[in-house]
Amino acid sequence: MAPRRAVIRRLDPLSGLRVSLVFYVCVYLMAVAAGMVVWLVASAVGIIGNLEGFIGDLLALEGFHFVAWKILRIVAVGGAALVVLGAILTLCGALLYNLTSRMVGGLEVTTLEEERVPRGVV
Repeated sequence: MAPRRAVIRRLDPLSGLRVSLVFYVCVYLMAVAAGMVVWLVASAVGIIGNLEGFIGDLLALEGFHFVAWKILRIVAVGGAALVVLGAILTLCGALLYNLTSRMVGGLEVTTLEEERVPRGVV
Protein backbone atom coordinates (compact mmCIF):
# COMPACT_ATOMS: atom_id res chain seq x y z
CA MET A 1 0.00 0.00 0.00
CA ALA A 2 2.10 2.84 -1.25
CA PRO A 3 0.70 6.34 -0.96
CA ARG A 4 -0.28 7.93 -4.22
CA ARG A 5 -0.28 11.69 -4.72
CA ALA A 6 -2.71 13.46 -7.00
CA VAL A 7 -3.31 17.14 -7.67
CA ILE A 8 -6.78 18.54 -8.23
CA ARG A 9 -6.25 21.40 -10.65
CA ARG A 10 -9.78 22.03 -11.91
CA LEU A 11 -13.36 21.53 -10.76
CA ASP A 12 -16.11 21.38 -13.35
CA PRO A 13 -18.50 24.18 -12.31
CA LEU A 14 -21.57 22.50 -13.80
CA SER A 15 -20.98 19.20 -12.03
CA GLY A 16 -20.45 21.13 -8.79
CA LEU A 17 -23.71 22.97 -9.45
CA ARG A 18 -25.58 19.70 -10.00
CA VAL A 19 -24.19 18.07 -6.87
CA SER A 20 -24.88 21.15 -4.77
CA LEU A 21 -28.45 21.43 -6.08
CA VAL A 22 -29.16 17.81 -5.16
CA PHE A 23 -27.56 18.29 -1.74
CA TYR A 24 -29.37 21.55 -0.93
CA VAL A 25 -32.73 20.22 -2.12
CA CYS A 26 -32.33 17.15 0.11
CA VAL A 27 -31.40 19.33 3.09
CA TYR A 28 -34.35 21.61 2.32
CA LEU A 29 -36.83 18.73 2.17
CA MET A 30 -35.51 17.21 5.39
CA ALA A 31 -35.68 20.57 7.17
CA VAL A 32 -39.27 21.22 6.03
CA ALA A 33 -40.34 17.72 7.04
CA ALA A 34 -38.64 18.02 10.44
CA GLY A 35 -40.20 21.45 10.95
CA MET A 36 -43.64 20.08 10.19
CA VAL A 37 -43.17 17.23 12.65
CA VAL A 38 -41.96 19.63 15.35
CA TRP A 39 -44.93 21.94 14.66
CA LEU A 40 -47.42 19.06 14.89
CA VAL A 41 -45.92 17.74 18.12
CA ALA A 42 -45.74 21.22 19.66
CA SER A 43 -49.34 21.86 18.65
CA ALA A 44 -50.52 18.54 20.08
CA VAL A 45 -48.71 19.15 23.37
CA GLY A 46 -50.05 22.70 23.63
CA ILE A 47 -46.83 24.62 23.22
CA ILE A 48 -48.17 26.57 20.24
CA GLY A 49 -51.23 27.69 22.20
CA ASN A 50 -49.08 28.77 25.14
CA LEU A 51 -46.77 30.68 22.82
CA GLU A 52 -49.71 32.41 21.14
CA GLY A 53 -51.06 33.43 24.54
CA PHE A 54 -47.65 34.69 25.65
CA ILE A 55 -47.14 36.78 22.52
CA GLY A 56 -50.71 38.10 22.76
CA ASP A 57 -50.13 39.18 26.38
CA LEU A 58 -46.67 40.57 25.67
CA LEU A 59 -47.79 42.74 22.75
CA ALA A 60 -51.29 43.41 24.11
CA LEU A 61 -52.97 41.77 21.13
CA GLU A 62 -56.42 40.27 21.38
CA GLY A 63 -56.88 36.87 19.76
CA PHE A 64 -53.34 36.45 18.42
CA HIS A 65 -52.93 33.15 16.52
CA PHE A 66 -50.34 31.67 14.22
CA VAL A 67 -51.64 30.71 10.79
CA ALA A 68 -49.89 27.44 9.97
CA TRP A 69 -50.30 27.56 6.19
CA LYS A 70 -48.86 31.08 6.03
CA ILE A 71 -45.85 30.00 8.06
CA LEU A 72 -45.38 26.96 5.81
CA ARG A 73 -45.59 29.16 2.71
CA ILE A 74 -42.95 31.56 4.08
CA VAL A 75 -40.68 28.65 4.99
CA ALA A 76 -41.17 27.08 1.54
CA VAL A 77 -40.36 30.26 -0.35
CA GLY A 78 -37.47 31.18 1.94
CA GLY A 79 -36.03 27.68 1.75
CA ALA A 80 -36.27 27.61 -2.03
CA ALA A 81 -34.47 30.96 -2.16
CA LEU A 82 -31.74 29.56 0.10
CA VAL A 83 -31.39 26.49 -2.15
CA VAL A 84 -30.85 28.73 -5.18
CA LEU A 85 -28.47 31.01 -3.26
CA GLY A 86 -26.44 28.05 -1.98
CA ALA A 87 -26.16 26.57 -5.47
CA ILE A 88 -25.03 29.92 -6.90
CA LEU A 89 -22.44 30.32 -4.13
CA THR A 90 -21.16 26.79 -4.80
CA LEU A 91 -20.85 27.61 -8.50
CA CYS A 92 -18.94 30.80 -7.65
CA GLY A 93 -16.72 28.80 -5.30
CA ALA A 94 -15.86 26.32 -8.06
CA LEU A 95 -15.07 29.16 -10.46
CA LEU A 96 -12.94 30.89 -7.84
CA TYR A 97 -11.09 27.63 -7.13
CA ASN A 98 -10.36 27.21 -10.84
CA LEU A 99 -8.92 30.73 -11.00
CA THR A 100 -6.76 30.38 -7.90
CA SER A 101 -5.57 26.85 -8.68
CA ARG A 102 -3.85 28.19 -11.78
CA MET A 103 -1.76 30.48 -9.57
CA VAL A 104 -0.99 28.11 -6.69
CA GLY A 105 -0.92 24.80 -8.52
CA GLY A 106 -4.05 23.12 -7.22
CA LEU A 107 -4.90 20.98 -4.21
CA GLU A 108 -2.61 18.06 -3.46
CA VAL A 109 -4.30 14.91 -2.17
CA THR A 110 -2.57 11.76 -0.93
CA THR A 111 -4.49 8.51 -1.26
CA LEU A 112 -3.76 4.91 -0.36
CA GLU A 113 -4.61 2.04 -2.64
CA GLU A 114 -5.64 -1.08 -0.76
CA GLU A 115 -5.12 -4.51 -2.19
CA ARG A 116 -8.34 -6.44 -2.63
CA VAL A 117 -8.32 -9.98 -1.31
CA PRO A 118 -10.90 -12.25 -2.98
CA ARG A 119 -13.50 -13.65 -0.63
CA GLY A 120 -13.02 -17.18 0.52
CA VAL A 121 -9.23 -17.00 0.32
CA VAL A 122 -7.56 -16.99 3.71
